[in-house]
Amino acid sequence: SPQQVAAEPKSLPLASDSAPAKVVAPEGKAVAGVSPARQPNAMPAHAKPTLVPDPPKPATLAGEIELPPGMQSPPVPRPPLWDRGGSRWRPGAFDVRTFKSKQEGTLGRFRQCARAGTWSRLHQDHFDWWMWPIEDGSQARYNVLSQADVDALKADVEWRAGYLEANRLCAAAWGWDLEAADRIQSPMRGQGWTSWDVRIAKMVRSLWLFEEVEAFNSLQKFAVSLVWNEKRGKSFRYGGICLDEILAMRLPRR
Repeated sequence: SPQQVAAEPKSLPLASDSAPAKVVAPEGKAVAGVSPARQPNAMPAHAKPTLVPDPPKPATLAGEIELPPGMQSPPVPRPPLWDRGGSRWRPGAFDVRTFKSKQEGTLGRFRQCARAGTWSRLHQDHFDWWMWPIEDGSQARYNVLSQADVDALKADVEWRAGYLEANRLCAAAWGWDLEAADRIQSPMRGQGWTSWDVRIAKMVRSLWLFEEVEAFNSLQKFAVSLVWNEKRGKSFRYGGICLDEILAMRLPRR
């Protein structure tokens, strides 16, 4: 029989001659020793998504009030003046009759504006000092300087009724239904926000001092609605003074 010759074994391909081996890894797993760019199913750099930071979250106050993104948290409300040793000077004695007399005249003009539908005229006058008493108004004779002053006014049934009605009419002139705690759905001509920050700040603080819970909660809700809408996330201000404490006030206060 012819002599059998062993077949020469084929030479193995050199690494330089072979196609690169396919690297396989379980889905979502990286292969050890392989650069990120050569990982299985690696996306080319130009196709990788750009990381976008999360938008700022609304600031949340105690009591579940949300403020617009980027708006700074409001300052801690100032305690009543009589709780922090402030001045108790006024020109003359405290007299409920003085407040009632001034309130009666101003409230009459409010009612006239409401009847005539001339809402824009309501906010053209200056009356905050006696209509919404606070402790540190610029007309000292109308300031309340103690809890006793507050209690004396609240105890007068006629004064308190006029006080709440004035708040309701003033809010209506801004397009806010104080009793429903919501925007007036079909506002009349002239009913809208007048950018009078200091007035709403005095109203909210006065309602807080007099602890009128329902009216206070409603008007503060309107203030929050304003910073989300008309004010576009900007603070309430009077010149260089920030008035945002009205957003942080809570009842009961004592």
